[in-house]
Amino acid sequence: MKIGEWIVRAVHALHRRRVRWWLVGNILAVVLVVLVVVLAVARLYLSGRIVVEARRLQEMRGKLDDLRKANRSLEIQIARHLYGPDLVRRAGELGLGPAEKIVVVEP
Repeated sequence: MKIGEWIVRAVHALHRRRVRWWLVGNILAVVLVVLVVVLAVARLYLSGRIVVEARRLQEMRGKLDDLRKANRSLEIQIARHLYGPDLVRRAGELGLGPAEKIVVVEP
């Protein structure tokens, strides 16, 4: 059975029972008003959530940028400490020098 046929049968059944159509109209009007109010509240709620989440995302992007800058700084520091002549200089400051004679002891 098609939807249109079902609606026609329902209307005929209501008409045979002598339904007060003004009451049906009032009920439908109330249902529509409630539906509009619910949709308006849902829209306001979702708009608020979007704003909150957008702010959170902006803060997270700022933190990500800060972490990237700190990471770059650490990479530069590591590169400085791994530079060959600098390692030799620091080893000399610690009293270390090149090995003059290497002895291999076998068991």
